[in-house]
Parts: sequence; structure tokens; C-alpha cells
Amino acid sequence: MAKMNLWPVEITQEIGVVGPAAILREQASQLGQQTKNLVKAYVSGVRQEEDFVDYFVIEGPIINYRYHLFTASYPIDFYPATINSDSSGTTYFAQNEEEFVECLQTIFSSPKTIKIIQAIIIRSKQEKPRQETIDDDFDDSDPFADE
Repeated sequence: MAKMNLWPVEITQEIGVVGPAAILREQASQLGQQTKNLVKAYVSGVRQEEDFVDYFVIEGPIINYRYHLFTASYPIDFYPATINSDSSGTTYFAQNEEEFVECLQTIFSSPKTIKIIQAIIIRSKQEKPRQETIDDDFDDSDPFADE
């Protein structure tokens, strides 16, 4: 019997869908650019049973502050997706990429999110970066050298 490939050609064709993780990473990057990196964001993902789960965290690196904004969970084929907003306690459902983006716009433009980001920016501008320095008066000589 000759070797046969029964798999359809369609399995390797692009489907034109942007997955939630890619959208979240792009938005994390956009936040840093817009705030000149006074506020950054990152996405941390895990697998939970059949779903993929991404945690969206905003941070003020200068003030060493992190805030978990929301969690997005979705199946291997991306949608439907569920977003649980920590800032409002609201759960959003998205059946497709367009609805997912709309949910993110709602969360990002919420008064609580804006207030948190503004507070991080203000505090970051008012505080010098925390750096460990060596005191110039510190005597690091060996106290037992003369013995």
C-alpha cells in the first residue's frame, strides 16, 4: 500500500484570527509606550485543565507596585473567552476577537483603571528610583588584619 496523506490542506492555512494572548501582549506594550514606561504591564499565562489563562498585571517599576487588573481564560481555539476584572468585579464574555477587544476597552477605560494608572504615574514622578548604594563612610577593611 502506498503512503497516503488523508489530512486536508486547510489545516495549515492561516485562519486570520488573533488570539487573546497576542492582543493582551500588544496592549501591555502599548501601555508602557504611552506612559513612557512609568507604568508597564505584563501578561503571565498558565494552563488550567482545557483552558489557557492569562493574568494581566500593571506595574509601576519605580515604586515597586503591581496590580492584577484582570484574568482572561479561553479554549485552544481562542473563543469564547471569559475576562474576570479584579478592578470592577465584573465578568465579561467574548464570543470572538471583536467582542474581546470591546471588553478590554471597557476595562482599560474604566474610572478605577484610569485612577490606578494615574496614581502610579504621579507616585513614580515624585519618587526617586530605589537604588542600593554603598555608604561612602563604610569601612570595609578587615578588622583582624593586624593580628
